[in-house]
Amino acid sequence: MNSAQNTRELKNSLTIINTILENKNYNYRIIGSTLIAALNGKPHRRIGDIDIILDKDQYPKLKKELIDQGFSFHKISKLGFTWEEATRINHLDLT
Repeated sequence: MNSAQNTRELKNSLTIINTILENKNYNYRIIGSTLIAALNGKPHRRIGDIDIILDKDQYPKLKKELIDQGFSFHKISKLGFTWEEATRINHLDLT
């Protein structure tokens, strides 16, 4: 994947985050590579997903809203941790 495509996916994903998370007053934080890219003003490498920390009580509502926006969810387990990733074509995964 080229950097232009990665940038488009990042912009698409951040638009979803702004539309849903920011405009509907979710209590969340973005961490990981996306945060570093924002601090540096540019990505330092290809970004594959956006890591989000969210209040546990808000998760069911957010999951429904993302499904309504065309995302699908997949359970991931690695190194003793389990989480769900939301995926949609032309977007970065939301983790």
